[in-house]
Amino acid sequence: MSNPVQFQDAFASIKKEIELENESKEKLQELEASLLSRIADYKSSVNNALLYTPVELFKSKILLQDSEVYEKLNSSLKQSLAELEEQECKRIMKERAYHKFMEEVIYLFLVDNYLQQLVSSFKDVDDSTSKVSIGALANSRYHGVGEPQGLVLIPKAINEEIGIDVDYNDYLLALLRLVDIIVEYTTNTIIRVSISSSSIDTQYVLTVINQQLIGQLQQGFQNLDLKNDNLRRKFDGLKYSYKKINGIVYDLSLRNLIKIEGDVN
Repeated sequence: MSNPVQFQDAFASIKKEIELENESKEKLQELEASLLSRIADYKSSVNNALLYTPVELFKSKILLQDSEVYEKLNSSLKQSLAELEEQECKRIMKERAYHKFMEEVIYLFLVDNYLQQLVSSFKDVDDSTSKVSIGALANSRYHGVGEPQGLVLIPKAINEEIGIDVDYNDYLLALLRLVDIIVEYTTNTIIRVSISSSSIDTQYVLTVINQQLIGQLQQGFQNLDLKNDNLRRKFDGLKYSYKKINGIVYDLSLRNLIKIEGDVN
């Protein structure tokens, strides 16, 4: 005859583990919310900038960030990661929260740099401009001073900015999110230029610049042997993004709206 007591003891132990794990999950969720709230102002500033064309951003100074903003961001990042390390929970849960937060920070840095570089490259664009050239890669984050470097920050530049080694999976996931934003920003810019009587028509060349940039990124991803399932799924979205921006460029070309040359080198 079986003894039910031994199973009761076993399941009681399992029940306790489940309760502790659920408690840890709740604490981690609260911590994640706290981490994200610390970068909310920076995120709001970047998202707001996406509503304006490159020339509008330059004239309005909307995207202008002073050094205190970045210092506060870096300080919040280090404090948040220290709190995460002190959290008592399974290592795998900590790692999941860490990578989620780091991806968000990297993504914001990528978008901010992309817009800053565009603003610098388009600041002198007018109806007499014949060509807009801009680099593809940036070895350091652009702070609005000096000559722009490139539209996409390399991992080393982010490492140096935040003093933390960037995991390549976090970087690539953030980079794929940047591609989505680039397509969205391209569409928004076209709409604003087309409906505004005061907009500079040469800004349509942004579509060509972004087409070349996404094309180069797609080629780069194709050279990678991606083992991460999430990365592979998101990479499929990159193909659709490239197809979409090709369609945008084709449509504008048929209407003879792209009147100057764009180059990403």
